[in-house]
Amino acid sequence: MTRRKTMLGSDEQLGEAHSRPAGFSASGRGRTDKVLMGWNKDCFESQRVFQTNLATNFLTGIEILGRPLIQWMDQKIDGLEISSEDRTRISAACFDVALEHQKAIVLLVANKLVGSAFSIVRILFEAYIRGLWISKCASDKEIEDFKKNKLEKTFGTLIQEIEQQDGFQEGVLSKAKTANWKAMNSYTHSGFFQSVQRLKDETIEANYDEEEILEILGFTDAIGMLTALQIALMAGKIELANELLEKSKTELKKP
Repeated sequence: MTRRKTMLGSDEQLGEAHSRPAGFSASGRGRTDKVLMGWNKDCFESQRVFQTNLATNFLTGIEILGRPLIQWMDQKIDGLEISSEDRTRISAACFDVALEHQKAIVLLVANKLVGSAFSIVRILFEAYIRGLWISKCASDKEIEDFKKNKLEKTFGTLIQEIEQQDGFQEGVLSKAKTANWKAMNSYTHSGFFQSVQRLKDETIEANYDEEEILEILGFTDAIGMLTALQIALMAGKIELANELLEKSKTELKKP
């Protein structure tokens, strides 16, 4: 059977989506909230989830690919203070969800639960896009509607509105969606792309290609880095945002 590969390998483009961090305008009103990465950090400090999988060079390589980068990002953004306004808090919550999905994907792959890892890639991308849209595009009314669990715009429309903003006009996000959306949906909803990965000649079992797994992890790292960058901007830490941007360019160009 001919297997079709997913192509989520646009991570280098995503890493260069911002030629410079978009401008930050601090509101300064009300109390501030802290971005706390403690629970996630504790999760990754535990060796138990990796112990049974580190016997092979491949899974050791996956651990090296994802875990140190995630720990580095957590250390950089842990404890940053952001505005307590609804726009900022809700977008930060979306970004926090995206970072949790990034960690979950690495943990699932390390424990050979690759199908579940692939199924989360779409919702990782969605969490990042929703956080961006709320932060940069949503009207006050749309934020109030969002608080009532209402959002009338399509996901494609959210991306279109984001790409009208400074720093996003290269169209990288829409290109990533166009190239990968069908595959993301298929993996999330157990479509053919997901099911065919379990059809071997004589058995039904997980049969994911190493190259595909590394592509997924590269895409995941790209979204994670861009998410952390946005959190730094929300906290008014321009130097940190630039540091994250340069780190993303270095990390995402690694083979």
